[in-house]
Amino acid sequence: MKKFPKAKIWSIIVICVAILVSIGFTFFKSKGTKAQNNIAVAMAADDNYTYPTIVSITSLLTNSKNDTYYDIYIMIPGNFEEENKQKILSLQRKYENRCKITLIDMQDKYKNANVADHIRTPLSTPSYYRLSLSSLLPEQDSIIWLDGDTLIFDDLSDMFSLNMENLYYRCFLDYPYPMPCFNFKGDHYICAGVMLINLKNLRENNMETEFEKFIAKNNEKLIQHDQTVINVLCNGYIGALPAKYGMFNFTDANMVNDYSNRLIASDRYSEEEIWSAYKNPIILHYVYKPWSKEEVNRKSLWWEYAAKTDYFSEIREKYAI
Repeated sequence: MKKFPKAKIWSIIVICVAILVSIGFTFFKSKGTKAQNNIAVAMAADDNYTYPTIVSITSLLTNSKNDTYYDIYIMIPGNFEEENKQKILSLQRKYENRCKITLIDMQDKYKNANVADHIRTPLSTPSYYRLSLSSLLPEQDSIIWLDGDTLIFDDLSDMFSLNMENLYYRCFLDYPYPMPCFNFKGDHYICAGVMLINLKNLRENNMETEFEKFIAKNNEKLIQHDQTVINVLCNGYIGALPAKYGMFNFTDANMVNDYSNRLIASDRYSEEEIWSAYKNPIILHYVYKPWSKEEVNRKSLWWEYAAKTDYFSEIREKYAI
């Protein structure tokens, strides 16, 4: 048998190793971090909420783990300006291999739903869009919902993996809100601004159709809009998120204590958990808007993240800061 010279054998080995390394590098480069830990997130925005949404996503990606990849779905109305679309999509390029952003055109969905200003801030129709997620995203079994007035300070992997058996939603517990017109006693009332959603269960029980029928029948009674829909129709199938996911930017200690004392749900937060979440939230929900001219708690923190965006000067101009 003919023997190959040792030098030739080593040359072949080196070439083979180089080919394998090249193939491996190309594979992992194409996969990025997506293969490691994939989390689905949904939001909604109109033109007026473009900048808050950008700030929220910036905080999400700034504070996530390197191996976490976010599929971010943002539902927008049909008249959403092209310029604002591109601003949001620019985050995908800025945080390369960290996220994919998909804009979903909702056209005029829920255009007749009640948006009367019965609550703290004016509402627009996109708030209702979250009710359509189970049919819009048939490939997703679970998703995190984030309002655009949130800041995220840590990776959301642990939140995404919470047990959702026999639940439609996990949400931050809100002040008890009795609704006698629906025979709802308000002992387990939730805020819809931050949620973990079991899309699979919602689909299997055809809840989206139930939402739409309920809105058509009770439109004028939706005092807190889509949040009313979720609380009434899903009562008994909503669990509490840990308080660190969705803590409000309460004005002061008195307001925190008042919130703690008024919770009456069976799975209500302990006083210790509430204070721990207030001091070190993972998701902070700005129910008092930091871009307003009023002084609100942790306003400067929101502006720190606004400064991390590529649109800081525009944000300052829009809100006259």
